Parts: sequence; structure tokens; C-alpha cells
Amino acid sequence: MQRLASLIGQMHWPLVGLLATAALTNTSIACQQQHSPLQGLLVDWTTVDAALVKVLSVNDDSGRNGVVIPAAAWSFFPELREADRTLTRRFPTVWNRNGRLHSESTIWRQGNRGTIRRLTSLGSQRLNQKPANAILVLGRYKDRSRGYAACVLYPRDRLYEPTRRWAGVDTPPIAKNAFALFRRLETQTTASTPARLAFLKKFDVIKSKGYVTTLRSGSTGIGYTLETLLGLEENNHPAGDFQGMELKAYRDGEGALDDKEKMNLFLKEPKWLDGLKSADRIVAYGYVDKNGRAAMYSTVTVKENSHGFRFEPDEPNRKLFLVFKGKRIAFWSFATLQQRLTEKHSEAAFVAAKTRGKGKGEQFYYHTVTWCSRPSMDALLPLIRARDVMLELRMHVKDNGGTRNHGTAFRVHKNKLPELYAVTVRCR
Repeated sequence: MQRLASLIGQMHWPLVGLLATAALTNTSIACQQQHSPLQGLLVDWTTVDAALVKVLSVNDDSGRNGVVIPAAAWSFFPELREADRTLTRRFPTVWNRNGRLHSESTIWRQGNRGTIRRLTSLGSQRLNQKPANAILVLGRYKDRSRGYAACVLYPRDRLYEPTRRWAGVDTPPIAKNAFALFRRLETQTTASTPARLAFLKKFDVIKSKGYVTTLRSGSTGIGYTLETLLGLEENNHPAGDFQGMELKAYRDGEGALDDKEKMNLFLKEPKWLDGLKSADRIVAYGYVDKNGRAAMYSTVTVKENSHGFRFEPDEPNRKLFLVFKGKRIAFWSFATLQQRLTEKHSEAAFVAAKTRGKGKGEQFYYHTVTWCSRPSMDALLPLIRARDVMLELRMHVKDNGGTRNHGTAFRVHKNKLPELYAVTVRCR
């Protein structure tokens, strides 16, 4: 209770006043804070740096079942370390319940099989008595020791519609497991764009068809078929596929973006520092492949690989170096990588499909869309250091002495991809 009293004392104005002004007619405030619905919902909202909005399922409650959290939003909560054995963490949560505040010691836990994580000990009766399409709103304080602020919204509540629209959660019937995660709230935040709206309109038509037969056999069939159904032609443009939005389709019965399969981010050649011609470079750093050619096919991370390559981030100079046996041989400026992220991934839609059959008879049921926006170099760097982002060098010397370069590709583990973006929304 002492902690709760302290939190109330830190608020910038009375909570009742916040609720009374929740319509946000003050346009100057709305311009300064695009995440303004939070000011009517969360205790001391100006010190919140990230937020999660989750549509509650029938089974979500405040007690034993708790609230199941989608895998793409696990990073919003404290890390669960294997060394802890119990795989549980506690943190304080301050609830706004119709203007009344109470504090709980909430538990963040992993299930026995490791595929489910949930919040328990929430202590909110509104979770237990909720109607359909109720949503849980959580704000994470910049001061991690303070934990989280929370509230539950019912469709009849005054701030329900403004919050739903701000989060980019579509009107009922709302998609099962819909959620919106805002990892950074320091800049303008939006969960809806013209490209997103246009894509979802076409996606709904495709989804209504049920299973469709692949238009190309093999691993690329899932993406090619989706793009064809959308009326798109294959291209190698540096920008995104659909009105500037990148599309990625993948085979996943659950659509959870929760495995370690590698997905392409973008192609970008470095600036070489060695002064060598392409063929000479492959000979100098590469090896002789099974076809007797000089080749340089290598997966690069921050840990030196068997070919002698590794990444070396240099934050003071804002460069990412490619190192060969201790020597810097090439680099990408952070500005260049940010430009490629913005060109290719300013917003992206990741489409999951259930599959059946094989080869030319394989069929896809495109059923889940996870939409992301606002990637940043600041988010890419931790993924590089954790070896979740890697580089694929893919080149060899041809018989005529020329070179064949399939493109230098930055790739990422699929389960880490949402962390690249400030905004992640499961909208279908």
C-alpha cells in the first residue's frame, strides 16, 4: 500500500480528471503524444515507454489460467532464465479499475512445455467477468523496478474505441489472439496505414477461399502464390512488395513467428576496404568448392566462423565491419543499414499459412497476419550481437574468370523478427 500511495503521489493530475478529459479535445496534447489514449488508462502514463494491448480470450482470467501472452510479445516482459529453474518472475502491477487503484504482485511464468507463457495473480475481477472482445492494456514503466500499469476495457467503456483504433485492432468480430505491441513510444506511433488497410481488404478475400493450390512447387511457392493472388508480379525492387509494404509468407500451422527458421531482411553489398577485384577477393578469402571453383559461401555472425569471418559493430564510428581473420576488410555504415531497413521494412506483413499436400499439389490456407512497422538500427544492433541477425556471403568465380554473386543477404531468426520493429500488431 505504501508503494501504491507513492505512485498516486507521483501522478501529474488526478485520475478522475484524466478520465473526464479522455476524449482528448486538446489538439496540442494529441499532437505531442500520439499514444494519448494511455493517459486516461494507465497510472502515471507519462513514464510509460512501451505498451501491450491484448484481446482477451474466453479462457483468460485473473487466477490460475491467467492471461496467455503471444510469443511475439514475450520480450515485453522480464526475461525468464533457464538458470531460475522455476521459470517465473514477479513484478508489481498497478491497476486502474474505474478510477480506483490497487496494486498486485503479478507472476510471469512459462508452461511446462515451454511453448506457452502467461500472466497470473492479476487480481482483477474485470478479467473474470469480461464480455466478448474485452481488452487488456499494459504499460511498462521506464523504471523497470516500478513494473507495469494495467487496466481492462469492455466494449461499452468510453475509452474502448479510442484505444482499439489507436492499437490497430480491427472492429468486431476481432481476430482470435489479436494483440498490439508498442516497444517504443517515444515518437509518433501509428498502427494503421493506407497500405495495411488495402492489404487486409485483399487478404480477407484470399482467406475466404480456404485452401488454394500452389502456383509453384518448392519452398518459394508459398510467397509466390500469395503475391499472385494479390495481383503482384515478382520483382527485385529495393522497396516493399505491396504499396511499399514488405510481404513475408511462411508455413506455420499456429502463425506464431516462434521458431528459429531464418528469413531474409534485405540485400546490401558492403564497401570494401581491400582494393581487390571481385574474383581476387573470392580467391583471397574463400575456398575451393566441390566443383573446383574458388567460392565464398559463408554465414557471418559476431562470432568468428570456420572461414575466418565475423561481424564487428563499431558504435562510436557508426559502422558495422566485416572482419576476416582479425582484419577489417569491409563495412556498412549504420546510416546505410537504416536506409535499407526503411526502404524494405518501413512496414511489413507476415502471413502464416496452414499447409497440406506436397510438391505441385501443395495447398495453402493463409490465415494469420502479423503487421509490423518502424524498424530501427538501434533495434537491429542487439539482434546482431545476440547472433540472431547474420550475413550470408554467396559468390563464386565462374569458369570464364568472372564472378557470380547471388547477393549479400542480411537474415534474421524468424522468432526474433518482431523485435526489429517498434510496433507489432496481430490483426488477423
